[in-house]
Amino acid sequence: MFGGGAMLGVEQVLRMVLGLFVGAWVARHLGPANFGLLNGALAVVAVAGVVASLGLSSILVRDLATSPPDEGEILGTSFVLRLAASSVLWLVCVGIAWSGVWAEAAHWLLLPVAALALVAQSMDVVERKLQSQEKLKQLTVIRCVAMLITFGMRAGLILSDAPLEAFALAGVCEMVAAAAGLGWMIRRGRGGFGAWSFSAARARAFLREGLPLMIAGLATQIQGYSDQIMMGAMEDSSELGQYAAALRIVIICSFPPLILQMIAAPEIARARQIDEGLYRRRLHDTYRAAMLLAIATTVPLVVFGPVAVTWLFGDAYRQAGWLLPLFGFRLFLTNMGVARAVFLNTEGMSRFTLVTSVIGAAVNVGLNLFLIPRWGVTGALIASSFSFALTAFGLEWMDRRASGNLRLMVSAMARPWRAYHRD
Repeated sequence: MFGGGAMLGVEQVLRMVLGLFVGAWVARHLGPANFGLLNGALAVVAVAGVVASLGLSSILVRDLATSPPDEGEILGTSFVLRLAASSVLWLVCVGIAWSGVWAEAAHWLLLPVAALALVAQSMDVVERKLQSQEKLKQLTVIRCVAMLITFGMRAGLILSDAPLEAFALAGVCEMVAAAAGLGWMIRRGRGGFGAWSFSAARARAFLREGLPLMIAGLATQIQGYSDQIMMGAMEDSSELGQYAAALRIVIICSFPPLILQMIAAPEIARARQIDEGLYRRRLHDTYRAAMLLAIATTVPLVVFGPVAVTWLFGDAYRQAGWLLPLFGFRLFLTNMGVARAVFLNTEGMSRFTLVTSVIGAAVNVGLNLFLIPRWGVTGALIASSFSFALTAFGLEWMDRRASGNLRLMVSAMARPWRAYHRD
């Protein structure tokens, strides 16, 4: 498990580093306006991808691990559901592109091309099989090969001065390459695709269990991507290009809290079974670490970020550098939110998570509608920061356990150098 997890960690670091430099090269080549158009389309696809997944990812890992004899039925049923949902979502994306929501004519073709990735992602049901069997090394190799093919393709597109739609197609090619690799893994296995079958009863069970998870995931994605989607519809695409360039820098700084979450989650879960005092101490220590990580990443981001953006993306993206102080506050909220997720998962507070996510997404969309026409990209950042703060801190009164956890969070943020003690 450690070896496979380490491989996945290496893949994520490689993806972030290569993505930053290749993405900066693409941004320089396309310019802020076209780069904004591309990222607006990709944001729509990211949100649609959550709906297309039907909330089945964790369910498939569990069922494949606990019911090996039913593997063919599980894979076949989930694949049919995913393929049908992805096809419908592709048609929805085509409808959005042709509806005139975006003024730029490029979206008429750009979004339908980018959304083809949704159909190719239907094969990721095989990823869940590899995860359930702890074959993480094979999964990482497939992902890395597909990723390197895509980055090489983007470099070739830049050198050949390809049109904007070709860069959207590069992302689709990554999904197709990964799907081909996963298909090859299935053909090598016992039974292959011939062992897959569809069950209407299992499909109903999947949908009944997965739809609440899909709604929660959709709310989270809307909260994360609504600013980009709405800016693409309401503002000049160059504004979105500046925003997307700054976001590429911020993503690098958002990786440490995910590592903290992976390390802390099992220890906190064990502490809850042992002793309440130990459980609270470990939660408090996690929040202290998240706060210190926020300081360690936000300060360099604010101080050196503007220079880094200009060096990586060029003078055309100078405005993106001045957005980083606002992103710094959102990065702090992200750190604390990731740490808070450990508590919510340990306590099994899925309904509370769903409600707060939906409220946060609704507030984010409402504020974007009000602030983007007035303040543009700055208004989008204010809207997202407020909604993240509301989700992480402002709704804890709705649950007694969350209220107690909020006191731990505030104590850790106020004095991160001080260990937990019972008042």
